[in-house]
Amino acid sequence: MAWRSERAHTVAPAKINLHLEILGKRPDGFHDLVSIFIMTSLSDEIEIRTEKRGAGFRLSGKFSCPVDQNLITKAVNAFCIKAGIPVDFSVRVKKRIPEGAGLGGGSSDAAAILRLLSGLFPDRLPEKELFLIAASLGSDVLFFLTYAAAIVEGRGDRITQMASRADFAILLCVPEFSVSTKQAYSWLDNARENTIQEKSAGIVKSVKKAGIKVPVVDPKQDFWEKNPGQWQFFNSFYPVMQERFMEYMLIEEEMKKAGACFSTLSGSGSAFAGIFSGRKEAQKAKNALSRLLWFCKVISPITRLPKIHLW
Repeated sequence: MAWRSERAHTVAPAKINLHLEILGKRPDGFHDLVSIFIMTSLSDEIEIRTEKRGAGFRLSGKFSCPVDQNLITKAVNAFCIKAGIPVDFSVRVKKRIPEGAGLGGGSSDAAAILRLLSGLFPDRLPEKELFLIAASLGSDVLFFLTYAAAIVEGRGDRITQMASRADFAILLCVPEFSVSTKQAYSWLDNARENTIQEKSAGIVKSVKKAGIKVPVVDPKQDFWEKNPGQWQFFNSFYPVMQERFMEYMLIEEEMKKAGACFSTLSGSGSAFAGIFSGRKEAQKAKNALSRLLWFCKVISPITRLPKIHLW
C-alpha cells in the first residue's frame, strides 16, 4: 500500500558560542569543554516529503560534501532504522548558514530533520531514542534538539538549559576562509605543548598567548546577571586563530569602534560575532565591515526552538 504524501517544514538555526573553554584531552582523544551555546535568527530552511514506497532518498541543496556523508542523510537513515520504516523521502534545503564557520549548520540541519521525522511519525520513537540518535551523529546535534540557550560540557554531551535573553543584537562576520575543527584543535594542542616545554619567566606570557586561562567565569550566572559589556567570557581557540589570521584584528577593531559590548570567535572559527546593545549600533559596524567580508549580517538571538509545520 502506497504511503500518503506528507510534508513537514521548519528552519534550522545557527548557533554561536558566547564562551568556549577547551579543557584537557580525554583518554578517548576528545577534549572536555565548557561552553555557552545560543541559537540565532540566522537559519537554513528544510522541507521533507514522504514519497511512494521504493522511491528511495533524495537530498537537494548546496552542500560541500557528498550526499552519503551529509549529516541529514545519516539522520534520516538512523531514524528510519530505529523506527522500522523505509527510507523513502525527499529533502530540500535552502542553505543560509555558512559552512566551516563554527556556526553548527550541519548539526542544526540534522537535528531539524529528526524533529521533522518525529513530527511526521509521532508514535514511532520516544524522545530518549531521538536524543540517542542525535548524540551518535555529533556533539552539537543534541544541543539543537533541546534548548535555545544552554551550558554545554564534557565532549558536548552534558547540556544544561539556560533561560534565553534577547536584549542584544549580533553582528555575525565570516571571513573568506574556513577552518576545520580538527585543524583548530591541532593548533591549540601544539600551542599548549610548546608552552609547557618553555622555561623562565617568559612562560607566563606564552601561556596567555596560547589561550590557556584559569576559569574565572560562572557561565550561567554571568550570562544573566551581567550586561554584555561586563562578560568575561572567552574562546580558547581565539589566540591561536588570531596569530594565523590577521583579519580578526581588523574585525574586532571595527566592532569596538561601532560600540560593540563584547565580541568573540564562534566555535573554532571562522565566524566572529559582535554583541551590540541594539541593531542600530550593529548596523553601523556592518556598514564598515561588509565591503571587506563576504558574509556580514545583523542577526538576533532566539528564545525557543523553531516551530514545525506539517501538511
